[in-house]
Amino acid sequence: MNLLPQYSEDDKFTVDTISTLSGLSFEQVKGVFEFLLLIQFTQYLEGNPINIPYLGALSIEYDKDELIRGHKRAVLKTQFQDSELLKKIVGEIKDGDNDTILSILKNFVENQLLYYINEENHNGRTKRKHRGNKEPITTRGFFNTEIGEDAVD
Repeated sequence: MNLLPQYSEDDKFTVDTISTLSGLSFEQVKGVFEFLLLIQFTQYLEGNPINIPYLGALSIEYDKDELIRGHKRAVLKTQFQDSELLKKIVGEIKDGDNDTILSILKNFVENQLLYYINEENHNGRTKRKHRGNKEPITTRGFFNTEIGEDAVD
């Protein structure tokens, strides 16, 4: 699927980084973001704030159109509602504390190791086939941290 005719260098970098860390192909990761974009536009069309996973929600209101170099473009009024996780992590970083980030990283590394150990046990001593991005590395529990009203100091 190629819904987006163009995307920024920052978008390419993000997709490429996720591809490298997850073992999924660039196209698979890009496809996930394209589906997320469809879900978010659906949320907007239904008059709801757009959910940005783990970060919060973005409320968008159309204000007017403007003409820029002969092209019409919407002017928007936006408001961001940050998630409890975002508040927690930013607060910790500001305080010089990295507990939540380290916990997320620890869960990620543990899941990667468990995946490879289980794969090795399953495959025995036979030469392991390259995954070919068909069996993505699991991130189950990747964000397995306590998040919510109780978790915020």
